[in-house]
Amino acid sequence: MTMCVNGTFGARSPHDRSARPTSWVHLVYQPTMEFKFHHVISWDSLRDTWQALLELEEWNALEAFINAVGITGASMIRGKLRRDEALTTLERDTIFERVSWPGWNIVQGPGNRTDEGGSDIDLFTEGMVDLDKERQVTLGLLWIEMNNLLSKVNKSDLKNTREAARDNLLPDRVTQAGNVDSRDAASRLERAFNSMSKFKTATFIPYTHSMWDTVSAGAVRRGAIGAWEAVPAFQKTSRVRNPIGNLPANMRCTRCAKTFPTPAVAPRVNVYCVHCGKQTMVDFDNAI
Repeated sequence: MTMCVNGTFGARSPHDRSARPTSWVHLVYQPTMEFKFHHVISWDSLRDTWQALLELEEWNALEAFINAVGITGASMIRGKLRRDEALTTLERDTIFERVSWPGWNIVQGPGNRTDEGGSDIDLFTEGMVDLDKERQVTLGLLWIEMNNLLSKVNKSDLKNTREAARDNLLPDRVTQAGNVDSRDAASRLERAFNSMSKFKTATFIPYTHSMWDTVSAGAVRRGAIGAWEAVPAFQKTSRVRNPIGNLPANMRCTRCAKTFPTPAVAPRVNVYCVHCGKQTMVDFDNAI
């Protein structure tokens, strides 16, 4: 547990996020390809925004945050935090997991990326259906307002507060003096979280081949089934493609190399080859 009873982060691992939801599973390919759940807005930004709102006592924005990540009873939790009442273990577990892994903030993709890291925002712009593109745009606007709020506080103070609460589920409450700028930033952030609430029940965007470009194809080890000699590498696609409209009439199975008619629902569901019966990727680049 990393959330203390007063809603701040501390306890055993004051800076770490929760384990991902147990219901989230990765696809399985042969040879095995590593997948990850990529954060669009970084965990550090999510964590620091929660803590900043708590310490600034910006209760409206904090309630909007709780609601946006899909937690029921947001107003009740807000009341307990405002009155400095102890959160239950279930409440702490739920908040910690949902703030760590908001479904709307996650994209499933290859683990071996060449374009990952170095930023608090990892937006995806191409290869998605319109609703997922809208989600990414809304996330970008949310991140701007989160970053604006965090510019009004001292991040070192946030870190020191977490360190002070290490191994302590009952730390003293820490507050920061707000001002006109921080209150305005919190108000803008509240509206951004309210806009995000449209996606509060959304799960992660599943792996979709059209969202990724292959940087290096990799090579399968000779004589070893399901093993790579060189692991393939990927990056986010920058090509403008419509993943639903104008699909080619046929696609090639990545398992048996035979062609078959492209399903009308591709690529939003898993596709199974009509010849070998195995799950295959929707390979637009090599479609017939």
